[in-house]
Amino acid sequence: MDLTGALLADDTVTFADSCATPDHPMIDHLWRERLAMTDLMIGLQRGTGFAVACRLESVRRRAVAWARGVRDLARRGR
Repeated sequence: MDLTGALLADDTVTFADSCATPDHPMIDHLWRERLAMTDLMIGLQRGTGFAVACRLESVRRRAVAWARGVRDLARRGR
């Protein structure tokens, strides 16, 4: 709360990001405005490392989506 207040009071700050995940139960009450963002992965060296990183990121995103789905089901069951 203190940091948010300081950012709002600072005229030199034109943009700030909470860095929270979408639909975060706590931060959504404090930071209501949203801007569309994206992630970009850039391979700096040739080789299989970048392909492995892409596959791991894909697995991570599916796991996060699954966890959110389970969370949402649990909330509906209350």
